[in-house]
Amino acid sequence: MSATRITRRQLLVIGASSLGLLTAAACSSPSTPPSPTAQPPAATQAAAATKAPAATAAATAAPAATAQPAATQAAAQPAAAEPAPVKGGELVYGLYYAPDNLDPHVAYLSVVQNVIMNIFEPLVWQGPDLKFYPGLATSWKTSDDGLSWTFQLRKDVKFHDGTPFNAAAVKFGLDRIADPATKSLGAVTLIGKYSGSDIVDDYTVKINFKEPHAAFLDGLCQGFLGIASPTAIKKYGQDFGFHPVGTGPFVFKEFIQNDHVTVERNPDYNWAPSIFKHQGPAYLDRIVFKAIPESAVRLATLETGETNLIDDVPGKEIGRLRQDKRFNIIEAAMPGMPEQWLTNTEKAPSNELAVRQAMCYAIDRPAIIKAVWFGVSAKPASGPLNAVTLGYDKSIEALYKFDQAKAKQLLEDAGWKAGADGFRAKGGVPLKLTTMYAAVTWLDDMAQVLQSQMKQVGINLDLQKMAGPAKNAAASRGEHHLAHMSGPSSDPNMLDRFFNSKNIVPNTGWNFSRFKDAALDDALNKGNTEMDVAKRLQLYAQAQQIIMKNVLTVPVAEGLRMFGTRSEVYGVRPDPRAFYLWMYDAFIKK
Repeated sequence: MSATRITRRQLLVIGASSLGLLTAAACSSPSTPPSPTAQPPAATQAAAATKAPAATAAATAAPAATAQPAATQAAAQPAAAEPAPVKGGELVYGLYYAPDNLDPHVAYLSVVQNVIMNIFEPLVWQGPDLKFYPGLATSWKTSDDGLSWTFQLRKDVKFHDGTPFNAAAVKFGLDRIADPATKSLGAVTLIGKYSGSDIVDDYTVKINFKEPHAAFLDGLCQGFLGIASPTAIKKYGQDFGFHPVGTGPFVFKEFIQNDHVTVERNPDYNWAPSIFKHQGPAYLDRIVFKAIPESAVRLATLETGETNLIDDVPGKEIGRLRQDKRFNIIEAAMPGMPEQWLTNTEKAPSNELAVRQAMCYAIDRPAIIKAVWFGVSAKPASGPLNAVTLGYDKSIEALYKFDQAKAKQLLEDAGWKAGADGFRAKGGVPLKLTTMYAAVTWLDDMAQVLQSQMKQVGINLDLQKMAGPAKNAAASRGEHHLAHMSGPSSDPNMLDRFFNSKNIVPNTGWNFSRFKDAALDDALNKGNTEMDVAKRLQLYAQAQQIIMKNVLTVPVAEGLRMFGTRSEVYGVRPDPRAFYLWMYDAFIKK
């Protein structure tokens, strides 16, 4: 057996941008993708593009972040030489949840990308080095004012239904996403303030925005902006999600809801980007994506051979599987927001800075990770972003080290005195905090350990677990003191959705901290449109410092994705964001 660790190394070249999408925020484990019970995704945009006028067929690098490592990728079987690829065979992939819709322009669940990235393709790909590579576009350039992007397109591509791929298809898709009638949930968050596209010629398209969209290149890399057949969309209408037609290496075959999706090799495929290891059709005959929500059942199918590959290997089983030569573990660090508890700064007593600071000092993060994730599928978090996220500010790591004595002193100095039961009170008001989270087993485990640790400094956590959407709605109304939140994104712009005061909106807003600060809002607003990479990263560093100095969140753990394969599976790699797996190079050799 061998394990693959996906780390991040310092980028050497400053280039275009690196974006991410919060695909389904508000409920994700370090080893578990975002929960399907979450509300539709909040808008995120992404990392900046430089002021360089063009990115050509040569790869364009994502921006380097100060004191922040960058993504690297390793093969799934580093301990032994990979055998020569063989063609044929069926791979059964056990998904943690069932895809609900395979229309990339409508869907938002992160699990959908596992399937659609095989059927559809983006204009631009992001490689393991975080550089951008030609996909369906061969080259691109942006205007000096950042309000338009012009793409040269491939001339040798057809959709699975025979429709030619061209500029009209790109415009059709973007216009469709922007149309409110489409009810886009994921893709619409990636296109910024899109104002329309111009068809320059059959294979040149100019895409326009109302304001600079620093995130656009990286947005194009995401599955939700995959290019779909206009012919098929017109034919199937709202049912296109059950009859998806793209240009990718696999062709849609069957979708049985809540059970499986089957895709088969596209025999005509011959335009893979250079980030992959071969050209021509995929090696596998077909892939069956089988929905198996129960983690124990999913693991059992891997052990019996019913599946060849599964999502979300339970943390307590990682050690055992690593010692078994029949299996491999693929480990990937996930950028985005850690497992954290957003603090309500308007509601007493969490409106007191001393109380919020005391909570941060009271947490023994390694102990929580050992108890909840068996010490293998998470690492301690220090702020509102995971360390592998673009723009992560390393300086915040020094702010709140585990120190129960300091937590107690802060509370004493603020007038919170311990009673006979060990809990504190001030002026007859108990230090009791309503703590909301989704009704998920591992979240319940984390909340209970957190409750025990807080009790040691005199803070009483009242645990309230509920359905994810209900929790989010209640927190948006400010009914909490602490509310759980996490979610994947490779760009720091996700901070805007959760900490900009404009997003304090009852029932639908995601700013659960309810903190109003002009300096924080200014940094986040400017970060959305700033095209200079260095300036953009400085803005997000400022935002993180303000967030943590005011303790708008109590961070706990940074997530790791854990995939399991049988040893006969080769060529599978996580994408740079750890959102989904690349399957084009995959093959089975027993």
